[in-house]
Amino acid sequence: MLPLEDFARSSKNAKDGRQTYCKGCNKDYQRAWIAENRGRTAINKMWTLYRLRPADLEALREAQDDACALCRRRFDEAHVPHVDHDHRCCAGERSCGKCVRGLLCGWQGSGSTSSTLVRVRSSSSN
Repeated sequence: MLPLEDFARSSKNAKDGRQTYCKGCNKDYQRAWIAENRGRTAINKMWTLYRLRPADLEALREAQDDACALCRRRFDEAHVPHVDHDHRCCAGERSCGKCVRGLLCGWQGSGSTSSTLVRVRSSSSN
């Protein structure tokens, strides 16, 4: 039997105030769920960070002719699109969605403090 400290606190109305599963089992479950739902987690990440839905990403790709906004290199397996946003509007990693400047190939903006790059999964890889 595991000690009570091995169970995370629960915000729900548990009798003992703890989660049903121990921390280790819960972590294993979360890892398995994420592995099985990669496309869903990528979509959630794009919304959380940039307020972009899959249709918005596709529209950006089409508007840019499926190429980097700066160097015009076509996106492919080696050059995946990354979201670029203006940090003068939204400092940090998260964006309001209004300051998204476009998609870059990853070679552009690397090391730049004026842009944040996050890998975008194309709809074909979901």
